Amino acid sequence: GFFVELNDFFVEGLVHKESLPKDNYQFDEGGYSLNGKHRKTKFRIGDPVSILVDEVNVPTREVYFKLI
Repeated sequence: GFFVELNDFFVEGLVHKESLPKDNYQFDEGGYSLNGKHRKTKFRIGDPVSILVDEVNVPTREVYFKLI
């Protein structure tokens, strides 16, 4: 998966790999991207994504998102 940042709210959280569209993802260290092998989906640092809050763990202050 990858981390996202909500700029307007100063919140960071994780998008789990399991919540991404079904594919075989590989991380490209040189391009700083997560690439889908079959669908050719690519997530790069700085790319805007549409997300929903999936889970909030208040005691650990962790936020989990999923793509929409």
